Amino acid sequence: TERSLVEFVSPGPEGGYYTSPFGSVEKSDDFRSLYFQMAASSRGPRLTAYELADWLLAMADPEGPYYQKRWAAVVDRVRVEREGRIRIDLRKPDVLPEGRLRVLLSSYPPLASHMALMRPYNVEENAEDYVRFVRNKEAISQGISPPAEIYERFYPDVDVALADLRIGKIDVIDRLFPADAASLLADDTPGVVVKPYALPTVHFLAINTDRHAYLNNNAFRQAVVRTIPRELILDKLLDGQKLAGCRVVSAPIPAGRAINDTLAYAYNEKIKTRFYDNGIGKILLSVANAQFDFIAEKQKKDPPKIEPVVLAHPEDKIARFACQIIAQQLELLGVETQLKQLGKGMTDDPKREYDLLYVAATISEPVVDIERLVGRDGIGKSDNQYVNFYVRRIAEATTWREIRQHFESLHQTIAADVTVVPLWQLTEYYAHRPGVFGLDSDVVNLYQDIDNWVLDPNLSDFEE
Repeated sequence: TERSLVEFVSPGPEGGYYTSPFGSVEKSDDFRSLYFQMAASSRGPRLTAYELADWLLAMADPEGPYYQKRWAAVVDRVRVEREGRIRIDLRKPDVLPEGRLRVLLSSYPPLASHMALMRPYNVEENAEDYVRFVRNKEAISQGISPPAEIYERFYPDVDVALADLRIGKIDVIDRLFPADAASLLADDTPGVVVKPYALPTVHFLAINTDRHAYLNNNAFRQAVVRTIPRELILDKLLDGQKLAGCRVVSAPIPAGRAINDTLAYAYNEKIKTRFYDNGIGKILLSVANAQFDFIAEKQKKDPPKIEPVVLAHPEDKIARFACQIIAQQLELLGVETQLKQLGKGMTDDPKREYDLLYVAATISEPVVDIERLVGRDGIGKSDNQYVNFYVRRIAEATTWREIRQHFESLHQTIAADVTVVPLWQLTEYYAHRPGVFGLDSDVVNLYQDIDNWVLDPNLSDFEE
């Protein structure tokens, strides 16, 4: 139902590949300029280069309603060079200026007249157990005959979903449970086609230090890391099977699926993961208690007590499964833990009524996405001045060498201070029945190429 001004297509050797629904976008070799080449449209009015240039300027205006801080920090001048071509000169070299323009078209109302041509589907029904999307008749399609309607429904039991997929009751399953993906790949199950997504998801616990005194203590946070059997939980998620790219991580940064994976440019392999050791966890808890006693004695106050920890998580199966084990392990440490499931479709609690939050993040471009993860306003934000410093330095870097150096330092800082509790990285897969064509491997998200989807007309629809 939405498009962005610039969209991430796939990972690349130095940053990802990007495109725009309005045409092509590319940067100069010296990283000092960015170019838009507008595509011609044979259907109805199209966006002009001057209209897009106005939007690019509006996002750089700190006094205007459409201001985008990260874009304004680099843009110097915007001009239309010739018919359909825009040149943006930058204040300084920027290795990924196009990544700063992943903003929704709906964020700029002056382009509302063009939105109808860019919105692929509209929400027709939003029922309790399903959502129905209907193809926008005015949408510009690059495909021959994209699906007229899409029904999305949630399956609490993946076995039922797979059974329905085999008999044609459903066509696609998004985000398989890791163990199911591994089993289907190993068995080459007939009637089910399994394909990987281009990007793994990084899982971690965000820490809310505003509510719980002990979570402000480094020794206690270290104890939490040592008390969670991350290797065991990951092994159970995979049901003892191996899946490329699934591994424990030491920071919320993608480590890639293989040694030569270009997406791993931000991950510091020199930082080793801390393995499960409940004994060390208890020692670290004792250290935290001693530190609180020492401070209380100096201030002539009573030391704080360990309050129950509220662990919030989304409703999906992976988060529920992992958080149940994490809660049990924290109880063994002597920390009472209360599980809190977020509402339908929610991945965060805006009121921050939690102490720990289970986060599964798909990171398409670490240099762009790290700010929304651990920056000042990120979901895993902290008061650590060095974390905020390195996040800022990454945003200001002018070469890939600088970016890698700053990521190494950021990774080391996050691991040492435990500003978040890193868990693991999972390679994600989806499945579809053989009668659906146009679904490719290594797409970023399920609907990326939906204009190219084709349902085999020789396969009859499932009848209840």
